[in-house]
Amino acid sequence: MAKKWPVEELAPAGGNLPTSPPISFASSGLLSSQYSSELDSFEFNARLPASENFTGILGLRYINLYETVHLTASTPTDNLGWKTITSNNLFGAQAGGDLVLGRFGRFEMNAVGKGGIYVNSVDQEGMVVGFPAPGAVLLDDSTARVSFLGELKLLGTYRFTDYLAVSAGYQALWFSNLALGQNQFSTIHLASGNGIHSTASPLFHGATIQGIVSW
Repeated sequence: MAKKWPVEELAPAGGNLPTSPPISFASSGLLSSQYSSELDSFEFNARLPASENFTGILGLRYINLYETVHLTASTPTDNLGWKTITSNNLFGAQAGGDLVLGRFGRFEMNAVGKGGIYVNSVDQEGMVVGFPAPGAVLLDDSTARVSFLGELKLLGTYRFTDYLAVSAGYQALWFSNLALGQNQFSTIHLASGNGIHSTASPLFHGATIQGIVSW
């Protein structure tokens, strides 16, 4: 799970949001924005030992990336509120391998790599409320994409038994064809209330810890 927290800054004079048509700011004022992002993943894998130090991985995986952006702006002549929610629902198959880099009793170092092809069902919904323009506009759009996921983990694993272990380390996830909340401004068509950007390729990385049950 990744979170981005609220920030406040001054809106530049003569600035605008790149909607279609653009929403302009006539003068400087206070811009407040909040961005949150949550990533959840569930997977079921079969582990196929190929040698003492390498195990193949085949499985199915579901991933949800849910983001919200909430923006409010106030100037002497303009007021604007904008909120969008984007949801990526990915389901597909993956394959990869688990390579043992070293063993020290019940502790071992591993490098795990996986890649998969996914069907991504994408939704974007929200609202723009602006005074004096554009008034209130409801936003709703959806699409489907074929997405790729590549994952790499460097882990230290302690095995309590042959069937139960705990791992901790560093993880990186790279995606293609996702919808991110920050990219939706440029696709919004105020007249029709639709538009969606779904071609982002983000990289998520950070520390990870997990429990492992095998049989």
